[in-house]
Amino acid sequence: MLRSRAFTLIELLVTIVILAILSAMAMPAFTSMIQSHRSMTVSEELTTAIQLARSEALKRRKNVIICRSNDAQDDCEDGDDWSNGWLIRQAAGDVIRVWEPSTTTTVAGPNGGLTFQSSGLSSASGTFDVEVSGCADGKKRTITVSATGNATHSQSTCTPSS
Repeated sequence: MLRSRAFTLIELLVTIVILAILSAMAMPAFTSMIQSHRSMTVSEELTTAIQLARSEALKRRKNVIICRSNDAQDDCEDGDDWSNGWLIRQAAGDVIRVWEPSTTTTVAGPNGGLTFQSSGLSSASGTFDVEVSGCADGKKRTITVSATGNATHSQSTCTPSS
């Protein structure tokens, strides 16, 4: 009598069903992890921009502004929604660097931006909030810039969007 060493169709279907059930159970945790990494990435890019603005002010010995970018990404624009991107420019001077718009996160910052003086101090303290679309608890990140120019991170909860 010959012995078969292959899977039957029923065994294959049961395996696929079990795999589908396990995948469906893991999806919410995976989505939460992706949201957390997105908000962390954007907040770290923003922190890098803040640190660059401060170091450029020290290096150039002139005031440097980090601000919300306009649609053309060539000048500052007033407003607290920084999701359209941001830029660093010398006060009344050239643009130093531009960051692209963020499509998956909402970034809120100071209305007029932040100005770093040639001493490295900030003209005022400011707070930036970064959260992903459909934000779940623990996915909002806040960057606080003190008057001394130091940036600190914190993570907080946010209200999920419907």
